[in-house]
Amino acid sequence: MASEQAYFKDLQNLRSERLSLFNRTRSIAKDSAFVSDVKASYGDLPLVANLRCGLWYSNSFDDHAYFKSTDGHSHMCDLNMRRLNLHLLKHLQTSGGFMLVDSSRRKRFPDSMSRTVPIWAACVNAVVDRYQHRQRQDMHKQFPEAKVDPETQLPFNLYVLPTMVSAMEKAQLESMMEQWLVKLERTLTESTSLR
Repeated sequence: MASEQAYFKDLQNLRSERLSLFNRTRSIAKDSAFVSDVKASYGDLPLVANLRCGLWYSNSFDDHAYFKSTDGHSHMCDLNMRRLNLHLLKHLQTSGGFMLVDSSRRKRFPDSMSRTVPIWAACVNAVVDRYQHRQRQDMHKQFPEAKVDPETQLPFNLYVLPTMVSAMEKAQLESMMEQWLVKLERTLTESTSLR
């Protein structure tokens, strides 16, 4: 019994030591060096900090985002209309993408990266494709002789890491996609009409 108590006391001490200010600071410094290395390798892509946890990993971010991990918690996912991060679309248009920096204290991979960001990307891609599809249909109606295929529409694709999101959960997320798209299109229409 005493050896068991000593064992748990040692585990508690190890955990406290791991969470010490020195170890946390060292971890941030190592992560910051990693971000710098990745930025050097992919320097043509903008570096974006997720304001939840990513801001302290570099002093030269090109932009920021606000993806909240709770929007991507397992079995409680949602596309939050208050955190649409539409300002990031300029990076997709001008650079073809961006590097998003975020962190997680407990997990290997933040929920924001395993679910929230992939859902956001899939919804944005689908809304853009639907908009372009409607434009092609309108163009075909106005100019039937033009070589425009009004039926071309990309399938919806949600890309998640299979090690983080099971096939069953991915299917569940994909089944919720249509309601998120309707909500996103409505929000975008309302915000555009207000301007």
